[in-house]
Amino acid sequence: MWAHQRVINFLDRQWKNNKLSSAYIFSGPEFLGKKKTALYLAEKILGRPVKEADNSVQIISSIKEDKKNIGVEGIRDLIHQMSLGGNETKRIFIIEKADELGIFSQNALLKSLEEPRGKSILILLTRDEKKLLPTIISRCQKIKFSPLSNKEMEEIFARSGQNREMIEFWSFGRPGLAEKLLKDSETRNEMKEFFDHFKLLFQGHAAEKFNLAQQISQDKEKLLYEMELWVLILRKSLLELDERIKVSKRKAFSLIEELLKAMELIRSTNSSPKLILENLFLKF
Repeated sequence: MWAHQRVINFLDRQWKNNKLSSAYIFSGPEFLGKKKTALYLAEKILGRPVKEADNSVQIISSIKEDKKNIGVEGIRDLIHQMSLGGNETKRIFIIEKADELGIFSQNALLKSLEEPRGKSILILLTRDEKKLLPTIISRCQKIKFSPLSNKEMEEIFARSGQNREMIEFWSFGRPGLAEKLLKDSETRNEMKEFFDHFKLLFQGHAAEKFNLAQQISQDKEKLLYEMELWVLILRKSLLELDERIKVSKRKAFSLIEELLKAMELIRSTNSSPKLILENLFLKF
């Protein structure tokens, strides 16, 4: 288990004192171990290891393979599954990317939270809990996941060998990302590519920036992930934790604000990602 010891201790106390909530929100950036912690809690409740094909634990993503929302019917099916088995059956339901659920899906989910069903426990995994309905948030136990310190990440870094410096830079306190970088050369190459893109925004000509906008705007999910990493690089610059990109604090603050605005437009509107990027890149 990654070192979210504060969270683990809290959940252990709740389980020991028989005070587990019927619904939780685990919030925080990707790769922090939210899903891993949810499975830890499931194993604690069930008193046994959880297998991939486990009738007592269901993991549902709010986004289907075709990148469309699962919709109201998907949530209604989940609610039906939660009602099966009677009041004595322990079952755990985990919704990944719960903040991507549409308003109608959230309203359908709210009905389940208003009427807890037996011993079922619902865990919502989210990057941004503010995108959930306030009425959903008020009915859940909220647990915040934050990036780990380098000291907490040392066990992973110690296994990094010659890639240690690179993994320390790119993991941003996220153990899941550090593990992925450690094991997957393709991920390491992808990070190097992201950094080359980031440098081009400061050093390239307008035509090169527009070509980059065209190139990276095709895959919306990957684009948002890359932009999130750019924000983290700028925040490192602000904290003077790295000198690879030298930006004034005023400029870094401004770019972070512009990046976050652009990400929200890409995520929540039908505006052209390419046009949003072109406007953004001119501000670097």
